[in-house]
Amino acid sequence: MGPRPIDRQLFPALAEYLERLPDGLASYPEAQALGLLLKSAVAPHYFHPSWKGLPEEIVAVLRSPPLPTAWVSTVLTDAVFCVVADTFFPTREAVLKWNYDRTMRLTALPMYATLTRLAGVERFLRTAAKVHALFQRGTDVQLHVWGEEAEIMLTHPPFLHGELNHLANEAVFGAVLASAGAADVTMKMKHSKPESALYSATWRTIKR
Repeated sequence: MGPRPIDRQLFPALAEYLERLPDGLASYPEAQALGLLLKSAVAPHYFHPSWKGLPEEIVAVLRSPPLPTAWVSTVLTDAVFCVVADTFFPTREAVLKWNYDRTMRLTALPMYATLTRLAGVERFLRTAAKVHALFQRGTDVQLHVWGEEAEIMLTHPPFLHGELNHLANEAVFGAVLASAGAADVTMKMKHSKPESALYSATWRTIKR
């Protein structure tokens, strides 16, 4: 018996994401994300009735999200992100606000606060690639910083992250900068491609 088909009307982002992967939910098993990311996407929301018809792997983690410290398939994590976005945040503006707000909540957690609020903008940016590796494996990040401007490049296997997930990172990166002590942050996605996304950022450093 094959996997359950995705209802494209209910879950357009999820359907598009899975169709572009080379082996659906089984793609890129070496790419992993900390369970905290999946759990933070699901936890504030109730189990929506429409989710019952989704593939079993997705339903299982929607009903019982992984432990925050567990390593989980990045594909499964991104698929759950698409499900929640399709269900509760159907516009680009809503996706950005949701991800900004949930990232700010995450930065209040002790493990995150140590990396952002206590470090400050300059120190945080110098260690950003190492910080990213604490949360994701199989997606690389490179930063080029000039004063209070930066470019951030994400690279990964083809279609591991879709355009909607790339867009969400615009809000995620902006929130992380703000939590590290930056003011007047602007963060824009300059391109989204199958294997990369590029962002430009500006900010003003608050003296502490």
